[in-house]
Amino acid sequence: MAALKARLEKTKTKLEQFQQNPNDPSPIENLTKEDLSGDLMYAGILGYFASVDSSDQLAAKTGKQVVAYRLPSYGVFMATAQPHYWFGIVRNVSFPGVTMDVDRITIHTEAKDADNQKRIAYIRQIGSAASAFEHAVPEQLFADPSKPTTDPSQPQGVSAVKALAIAASQGQKIYTLNNKNQAYHASIVASLATDADSKAEISNALYAGKEVTVHQSDITAYGWKGIGYIILDPDSGAGAYKISGGANGGTLNFLDSNAGVIGLVAAMIGSIPVTSGLLPFLVPLLAFTIAAALFTVGLILFLDSLDGGPCDAGALAAYVALGIVALALGALFGSLALAAWVFWFFGFLADGAIRSTFNNVAICKQ
Repeated sequence: MAALKARLEKTKTKLEQFQQNPNDPSPIENLTKEDLSGDLMYAGILGYFASVDSSDQLAAKTGKQVVAYRLPSYGVFMATAQPHYWFGIVRNVSFPGVTMDVDRITIHTEAKDADNQKRIAYIRQIGSAASAFEHAVPEQLFADPSKPTTDPSQPQGVSAVKALAIAASQGQKIYTLNNKNQAYHASIVASLATDADSKAEISNALYAGKEVTVHQSDITAYGWKGIGYIILDPDSGAGAYKISGGANGGTLNFLDSNAGVIGLVAAMIGSIPVTSGLLPFLVPLLAFTIAAALFTVGLILFLDSLDGGPCDAGALAAYVALGIVALALGALFGSLALAAWVFWFFGFLADGAIRSTFNNVAICKQ
């Protein structure tokens, strides 16, 4: 810890020197990615385990009912990489935040009077505290010391227990599902307004005899959307404290991932030579409908990538203009449906260019 603290102080000093005189880059010339972010991430996970250990020992000494010793545990504190896709192909990557992921935190605990219920109660208590530290430690690490902790501009994180607390404050129902209310498990899990993966994991846990605490629908908080839930082993008190994000939907994901192929299919449909009945009208219409659907999906994904900055309107106008050009090119090729493939191809090349161009305009950095 002392060596890490010394490295962080050294890096801080160099950054402050450069901030005072930006025209002299010499203080930061030898700084590496490990100096700038690696040590910070390492400090975060060490701070987490230090906080958990202190809290666990304090709880044991205060209650005077159990004896507890830390066993080998591990976790990571990392930058979150969020890929941005253009119809199934990664176009660029952003880093919207950080993630505390503690895969294993174990402790050997025995009640002084050999009462197993006291041991279980202690493990459940420290489990909830450990979950809370997963949002509290990053918040403290990145907090602005010049502002009060209650300032809304201070960074905020989400953990399983915090997600449940937010949901409760919004008036959501909080379900505790166990072997005493098995008759209601299927209907309650089916009613949860969250992603299918979370519901499947909850169902599997209940089938295995675990106890699950979950709120009824996704929350949106601090730029994050998802659900928080706790899976506990009723026989030991050990548990998994989890959060999970929602998805855009199966149809949208399918079109996104297969747009190149779908566009070519549309082009072939639109090029079929037909001369009888309504087919000369219906076949191109079908092909154009597919092209329009792909354009709509691309527009939705592009809108989702905008961050609310002052240049979003210009970026959106450029993107729509790109779609119109693609439709015109498709028409010139003899089939409006060919626009689907043309739009995908040129859009892949131009999507990042549009975003980076508008992000680098001076007004967009204000």
